[in-house]
This record gives sequence, C-alpha cells and structure tokens, in this order.
Amino acid sequence: MKYITMNMGQESNNSIKKADLSRYGITSRLLMKEALRKGYQVTTVPGRLVTSHVVRCEKDGKELYFYNLNTALNPSYAVQVNEDRIWTNNILHQSHIQTPDTYPLKINRPEDVVIDDTLRKMLESYERLVVKSATANYSNNVLVNAGDKEGLLRAIHRVYQNSGGQPDIIVQQMVFGQEYRFLVLNKKVIAVAYRRPPYVVGDGVSTIRTLISKKNNNCSKHGNRHASLVAKINIEDVSRHKGVHFLQQVPEKGSVVEVLDTLNLSRGGEAVDVTSYVSDELKTIAIQAASACFLGIAGIDIVTGNLSGDGNDSYVVRVKASPEIRMHQFPTEGKPRNVARKLFHAIERTAHPIGKKIVMIGRVEKVALPDFINEKFKARIDTGATVSSIWASDIRVDKTGLYCKLFGEGSPVYTGEELHFSEYSMRSVRSSNGYEELRYQVVINVSLAGKRVKAKVTLADRSGQIYPMLIGRNILRNKFIVHVAEGDIDKKAESSNRQELRQNGLQ
Repeated sequence: MKYITMNMGQESNNSIKKADLSRYGITSRLLMKEALRKGYQVTTVPGRLVTSHVVRCEKDGKELYFYNLNTALNPSYAVQVNEDRIWTNNILHQSHIQTPDTYPLKINRPEDVVIDDTLRKMLESYERLVVKSATANYSNNVLVNAGDKEGLLRAIHRVYQNSGGQPDIIVQQMVFGQEYRFLVLNKKVIAVAYRRPPYVVGDGVSTIRTLISKKNNNCSKHGNRHASLVAKINIEDVSRHKGVHFLQQVPEKGSVVEVLDTLNLSRGGEAVDVTSYVSDELKTIAIQAASACFLGIAGIDIVTGNLSGDGNDSYVVRVKASPEIRMHQFPTEGKPRNVARKLFHAIERTAHPIGKKIVMIGRVEKVALPDFINEKFKARIDTGATVSSIWASDIRVDKTGLYCKLFGEGSPVYTGEELHFSEYSMRSVRSSNGYEELRYQVVINVSLAGKRVKAKVTLADRSGQIYPMLIGRNILRNKFIVHVAEGDIDKKAESSNRQELRQNGLQ
C-alpha cells in the first residue's frame, strides 16, 4: 500500500473551512463542524474516496484523528471483528445478552446445502426465519415462513448470490416487536431512535406511485433546514421489490402503507426520537452489548415489544461499530439530540501532543526484524492489544538467559536459528474469553512502514494463526495511525482471520 505521512510541524495545504463540509459524509461532516466551532484547524488525509478521508484536527499543540466514527475510542480489532455477525452473536451470547437463535452455515456450493436436524428444528420451532450473510457489510435479508424447507433453500441460495459468493451465512430466528437504535458512548446511552420503514398515507384518491412522488416533493418539511439529509423514496426500487401492480393501488384514506421493507434512512426511512421513553433496563442491555464487543462508540439495535419494560422480551439483533448519527441529530419526529457535540467531546480526550511524524497504516502490514531477519512478513495490527506478541518455538531458560527460535517449522521465514536473550521478563496476558496466560517477554527491534521501533514483545505459540506477529499499542503509540479500511490483505486471509478470531478469542 501507499503510506501517507504528515509532518505535524508544518501547516497542511488542505485546510477545511465550514463551506467545504458538503463534500464529506454526514457523520464526518457533523464532527468536523464541531471541531471548527471549537477552534480546531481541520485538515484531511486523503484516501481512496473523498468521503473516506481521515480527518485531522489540531489545536493548542495537540492533534486528534477520526474517520466517520472510527476513532481511538474503538480498538481496530473490535471494528474488524464487528463485521462478523457470527462472532458478534457468539460474544453477546457468552455475555448472557439475549439474541435471536442463530445457526451458522459454511457454503461452498448452495446446491449442496441440506436441511439437517438443526435447521429442521428451527423451521418447526419459529414462525419465521431470516437468512442473512454473516458479513455485516451485506444487508440483503430473506424471510422464510415456518416449515418451508424449499423456501429456506431458496433463501440460502439468494443470500449467497447477493453477497457475491461469501461462504458464511446465518439462519436466524425472526424476533417480533419494534426495532430501536441505541447510541452508546463510553457506557452511556446518549440517544435512542425508532426507525420507521418508508411509507405513505393514503388519501382515498391517489395511487401509491403518486403518493410517493408527493412525499418526495415535500420531504424538505421532514428535515427542516437539513432537508438534504432526508433521502427520497426511490420509486424504481419500490417497483423492483413490490411490483408495478403495487404502485397502481389506491390506499384508503388515512391508511399507512409501507412501501419498502427497510429501515435504512438512505432509502427513505424515517427516524423518531424516543430517548425520553426508554427504560433503564433497556439502556443497560445496550451498554452491556457495547462493552461485550469492546466498543466505546456503538449503535445497538434492540427489538422489543415494550420500550419502557424490563427488557425480558428484548433481543439485541445488531451491533454496529461505526453507526449513523443523523437519525439522532435530525430525527423526522421527536427531539433532536446533539450527539455530534457529545461524540466530539469524547474524541477530544484522545488528542495527543504534536511533534512527531505520523505514518498511516492498515490493519495488516509487512514488518521485518532487522536484528534477526530482514525478510518481511505480514503482521496483524491490533490497537486493542497493549503489548505486541510474536510466534516463538523451542523456548527454554537457564541461568544464562532465554533461548528460543522465532517462528516455527512451516513458516516461510523460519530459519531454525536459536536466539539468546540475556534479559527477559514475564507478563500475564488475558484473552477476550477471559483465559489468562503467563508469557516470556523480550525486547527486539521491529521495522514497520519505514520506522524502526524498539519494543517489548511477548513470545507466544501462534502456529495456528494467520499472522505470526501481532503489533500492539506499545509499538503503534504516537508513531502510527491505523486506518481500518486500508491494508494489504486478501479476501481469503480476511475470512480466515475472522474464523480465527471467533475460535480463539482476540489473541
């Protein structure tokens, strides 16, 4: 990849003013506006797309960065694994948070899928099932009625095709109730919104097509001066999903007709602020879900039949590491919540002193160990890990020090040379699943993105993992910025890495 460096002692030529904000995504735009209001000099670090730029804010000798809601408040590993619905569901279940009954499938060829005993039992037990990709980036969900074996097979095939042949699919219990988005910041719920699917209200005369056109023409009233933030309903989208005949129907006066089965605001959905009506019990569930997934900022989707209830009939159906905030900032109905101000205030606390050259890296990068081997190999970048670790084998200790071999047989960079460290220490390392391990720790030089860093690393058996080394905060701090959307990584490695994380926790 191409590394982007910024000398923080020099003024950047891409300084952002308030008039320039329309070029950026809504979340970045709102946060940049807050930064400008508080007197920050705002610049951008270009990415592949204009809207994907990382934002840098400078003031009083300090700087901070964000990319939408990807900030220092969310560890990069947590953002990465959050893309995996199977991992998210499992971690919530282990934390005793109620989630829909879920069955993961690994699909090589959809025509080879069979209805086994588990799927048969789910078809018998639940009124409806939902089939979706295990990757959170894909949102094409397909509903299946109880007992419909053929329909389930068709749904699996459709989801597989819609996700571009992604092999991981989940079959899930369909839970009933209203779905609400909880915005959690540092273990506090700062806003809750009910997202309403795109709809029209009949007048007894007009067709659904005409009603949609009228609503699109009047959409400015929903967002007041922020009308551009309210998406119009795409009539062609409705026709494709509901059929031409549906658009020709004339609803009765006063009847509410949902025109699309989506809660997405970018497709015409609307948001109603309900923050004041939510029970403390439901807020606690949302906070617990965010904490279980190691997220300081999170959007938690909860389906419940009683917003003011005790939460016993509630299910967490989604955890989003970089949630949309316009539904809270500019709701269609209800009280607007200035969540951007609260979010930026929290991000402000992550600011660090200016004065060093910062290098932007991705979540997987090539590194070298110049004292031992100059050949580069891939390492996983993990801002959630305090200390870095490396694969070591044949570890032994005597009165002269610690002896080991870096990597192991089967690794392309394994040399078999025994290394000697006269100084070493011990460190207790705890994985995400609570397992605690005592490891040897040594000091080595690591070369990453043109920088040479001397740091402590723990020696671990990483023979079963994709990457032989994990780069933690002790190497990254004040030297690198991790852009979670970047990195030299192929799709197969990414999929395998997600499997590794699900099976072995985060270590």
